[in-house]
Amino acid sequence: MRIIINNLLSVRNAEFELNKINIIVGRQASGKSIIAKIAFFAKEIDYIFARSIYISTYEKFRKEIYNLFFSIFPKYTLENSNYYVKIVTNSYELDISKNNKFIIKFNDRYKNEYNKMRKYASEFLKNKVKISFDKTSMNFDGGTINYKDNIIQTSIVHFVSRQIFKHDVTGSNVYIPATRTLVSVLEKNFFSLFNKINFDPILQSFGMIYESTKIIYNNKIRDSKDKDISYINRIIKSVMCGSYERRNDKDYIVQNESSNELIHSSSGQQSAFPLLIGLIYPFVNMSLGHLLTTIEEPESHLFPEAQKDIVNLIAYICNVIKGSQYIVTTHSPYVLTSLNNLIYAGSIYKNYPQLENSISKIIPKSVAIIPESISSFCIHNGELISIMDHDTGLIDSQYIDSISEYSSIEFDALLEATENVN
Repeated sequence: MRIIINNLLSVRNAEFELNKINIIVGRQASGKSIIAKIAFFAKEIDYIFARSIYISTYEKFRKEIYNLFFSIFPKYTLENSNYYVKIVTNSYELDISKNNKFIIKFNDRYKNEYNKMRKYASEFLKNKVKISFDKTSMNFDGGTINYKDNIIQTSIVHFVSRQIFKHDVTGSNVYIPATRTLVSVLEKNFFSLFNKINFDPILQSFGMIYESTKIIYNNKIRDSKDKDISYINRIIKSVMCGSYERRNDKDYIVQNESSNELIHSSSGQQSAFPLLIGLIYPFVNMSLGHLLTTIEEPESHLFPEAQKDIVNLIAYICNVIKGSQYIVTTHSPYVLTSLNNLIYAGSIYKNYPQLENSISKIIPKSVAIIPESISSFCIHNGELISIMDHDTGLIDSQYIDSISEYSSIEFDALLEATENVN
């Protein structure tokens, strides 16, 4: 997937291919989240398309994409912006420009597969499902069919998704916002019960994923002896400084045989737990496969050692779920340095297989990152610039060092000021 962004809010010019792991660094309000949200929007279009077998006209399909875009970027924020966004995939091209123009073009294979799927779905309903009439209707080539059970709809969308995309795109892509602490302190079912109020759609989407995933983790997979689950449990325990339990619809952090409700735990724990639950969502739903997980500021409220654990968890799940993709926005030199260690380990595993046994004692192969699978960018003055060192395959060390440069300059100036004092 290739994305081009011009003059969208604070982003003047950004063009990039979405890699398996994508790192975006920059100052606050520089445009990191804008780029991440455009990528999230682009990945959601696949789900809208799979679901659109129920939409009778192209214009209605286009309207769904239109509504999604302006729920993420409200119109009033774009009034003075001469923006242009282009998304190019193997299946379609989408152009979005000032004056709310949306032009989407599908390639021939996509259109042919889609038309076949509409016919298959129609036959599926005619031959395998007894239809109950109700207010809800579906439009196919053969006419309108009414039904009341959305299980039918879900089954067909899964079927269409696998046929067209060769994998299931019906799961929600995960956007873990910097405001994630909020979801850990709100009452249970808040996001699912109030999903129609005027609320930040990304936070609402994440809140619903958080509510369901923590229950699945607690009830079905936490006590598994599977090696992947054991690794996830170790990371959760390390980052949370305790283990997670859910009892009587309440979340607890267990530390040294004492339990605290999450809503009464530290700010670090309240921020870290939703992050961890969001990260394991693709693992809990492995059948869905090709999901995009976006993490804003994984370092928030975390000690450097915990930041390293989070980076390792991202790499681990990324290696387990082959079709998964990640976007990470960050300010942290610890996150970047941890990533570089994993990239370098991946390079050694690839180029020097004879060293695997010795390297695995330092960084396990399960968390090593193949250099070609990661891209890293800095956004500065509205321009997106690659900060990968193409000679080493690492994130440019000069850029990492520059994050701490200002403090070093100040410290050196203080030393110099005291040199001649008696």
